[in-house]
Amino acid sequence: MNFLNVVKSKVVNNYFFFSFIYFVRKKILKFSCTVNKKRKIKHKIDKNIGFLKLNLKDNEIFEAINYCKKIKPFNFSEKNKKKDFFLFTKKIDIFQNKPILNLAKNKKIISIIENYLKTIPILFYAGIWHSRAEQSHEYKGSQLFHFDREDLHQVKLFIPLEPILDDSGPLNVFDVKSTSYFVKKNLINLKFINKKDRFLDNHVKNILKIKPTILTAEVGDLIFVDTTNCLHFGSRDCKLGKYHLTLQYLTPYSTKLGSFVKENKKIDSIVSYLKWKKAKEKLENV
Repeated sequence: MNFLNVVKSKVVNNYFFFSFIYFVRKKILKFSCTVNKKRKIKHKIDKNIGFLKLNLKDNEIFEAINYCKKIKPFNFSEKNKKKDFFLFTKKIDIFQNKPILNLAKNKKIISIIENYLKTIPILFYAGIWHSRAEQSHEYKGSQLFHFDREDLHQVKLFIPLEPILDDSGPLNVFDVKSTSYFVKKNLINLKFINKKDRFLDNHVKNILKIKPTILTAEVGDLIFVDTTNCLHFGSRDCKLGKYHLTLQYLTPYSTKLGSFVKENKKIDSIVSYLKWKKAKEKLENV
């Protein structure tokens, strides 16, 4: 990467520039959507916490879990180019996998995410993730504390296909309030947070002086996390391996959605973006 690209990356992924772009897009982009503000929400993601674990005891969840377990297993001999060496991912076409589509659109789940994002959630990604069993203590990539950067606010939903135990490399996460303090403290120390940064444990510990929450879970549990605003790491000391379905929801203001909102002034479904993307790819391949 040459010098100009390095500078560009530093600017674009700077925490404050990232926030500025989001608010500009929120002001400029015009679209209509249906958000049920009067809907009674039984479970909510606290804005100061940014994550939630619960069990909805919903049949669609277990149908999707059982379906995912039948999908062709991972080939661990293949090099994973997009993720860290210890993490294998299989992207899922939800339109060809109805149980996963039904889960992604589940009204109970969407009501929780919609309430947190304060707008219609846009399903951006669906995939099965497997962290292979490995016990190296030389942590790399997402095994180090970091932020995700697809949107200023987002929700990643993790659905365990097997129990996520202490030895499974569970997600370790700081809440929104603690994470905000971490960012501000770095700013006071003249360190500008970059969304691509990875932070060593000692650096985090010296500022926050508390331990992160360890998100273990049983099959049937749901883990909702705003991975942009919650400092986190995962897949460390993964003696047992970790196996889960991942659904990622963004706001319509994310730059990751490209020209989707400009071309779709009415967003009537949480899967509208993936439909639009699939149609564009089909046209490009004609």
